[in-house]
Amino acid sequence: MIGRLGLSPFTGQKSRAGIVLAMAVLSHSCSNSSGSGASADVSQALTGREYPNSPLSCDIDDMRRWVDANMRDYYLFADRVDRLNLADYQTPEALLADLRVLPEDRFSGMTDAVRSEDLFERGESFGFGHYLLFDNGKVRVANVEPGSPFDNAGIVRGEALLELNGNPEGEWTREDFQALFGIETTPVTLDILVEAADLSTRTLSITSANYTVQTVQTASVFELNGVNVGYMMFNSFLETSNQEIDRAVSTFKEENIAELILDLRYNGGGRVAVGAVLASLIADNSTASQPFTTISYNERYRNLNQSINMLALENSLSLNRLIVLTTGASCSASELVINGLRPFMDVVIIGDRTCGKPYGTSARTACGKNMNALEIGFINANGVGDYYEGLPPDCAVQDSLDYAFGDSRDPLLNAGLGYISTGTCPVTLATRSTVQSKPSRHDSWPSPGTWNLVDLPDNP
Repeated sequence: MIGRLGLSPFTGQKSRAGIVLAMAVLSHSCSNSSGSGASADVSQALTGREYPNSPLSCDIDDMRRWVDANMRDYYLFADRVDRLNLADYQTPEALLADLRVLPEDRFSGMTDAVRSEDLFERGESFGFGHYLLFDNGKVRVANVEPGSPFDNAGIVRGEALLELNGNPEGEWTREDFQALFGIETTPVTLDILVEAADLSTRTLSITSANYTVQTVQTASVFELNGVNVGYMMFNSFLETSNQEIDRAVSTFKEENIAELILDLRYNGGGRVAVGAVLASLIADNSTASQPFTTISYNERYRNLNQSINMLALENSLSLNRLIVLTTGASCSASELVINGLRPFMDVVIIGDRTCGKPYGTSARTACGKNMNALEIGFINANGVGDYYEGLPPDCAVQDSLDYAFGDSRDPLLNAGLGYISTGTCPVTLATRSTVQSKPSRHDSWPSPGTWNLVDLPDNP
């Protein structure tokens, strides 16, 4: 029998010292030596490193030369980059896209420097606060950021967007589409026709705005046949995530959980250091000083290879097993936590194959743009990496937008609870998801795994 003990019970509780001190611990957990596979602090290893010169100006010719030089220097696949006629490209973004090496690299790209720093350093974002999926012929809301304009307007997970400014979804103009995802930091007001679960409709006038990102969106505890099971919906690895994770873990400790279901289904990644802390809080402290991940550069910088280690944290849950809920939007640091923990504990993936980004970036900034070219590969303590086709699920279960996060009827969560109860995959749910993160007729439809490119802990 499943019973919920409480939804988000940690809200307002005082954070313990474990996470607050974790970043300081991380920076001192490695030696200063360097070499192939050696441990070294990432920020120290990159200090004073030589890169291609900054562009001489922001003119397109200089920006194109700068992008090309970067891709032939520190880029992880630099030895495979094609020679292109730079004059054929009108923007550095277009050039960078064509210089990427496929199939491994679907991620290198440009981001706005200010917005990236706001997000990863301060947990501040601009827009409407939504993540959309194309499902059963409709554009549906998969996630709503707490405190965002969509949230304040009362839009909830599972509802559909039928019209923007009077245009039905199938006839959205490029201007409609761009406005939906924000234009720079200029507020945009949209009239949106929203369809609820009962098929009733309402028109809302919503204006994009700044809001604070809450990365632990839901945390709760279920009682399952006398065993307490923690559930945490975690949506991004930001600098501000540390105290949120700590509050959830503190509650799980107080409730004496024996199992944890970590929901990463739409988590596109973020800070590697936050991933190391989260993994260390889940595993036993006996793993401390073992490699959480080894970061590997291209041949030119191979001497900088180093390990980021697991930490000894007072608040550790010391679990023997982790259940992870995933989709194709589970990327980067999300995959890193899964792969990094597997040498030390049983990690069961329930859902769909992850997006396949075993690589990291460190932004190079010029002319207000961050160039995020893949720079390092991630390898766990067992030498496993290069999962650019994604991490396959142990139990294939279809994602559904019909239930709120933390609702035990949600197929992914229900399958996780069922696996803990029976030790087997739910056969009736073992079908591949038909929910798409990228509708075919919208080439620029964003996915968490494509915009959330910043991974290295020292240089967002």
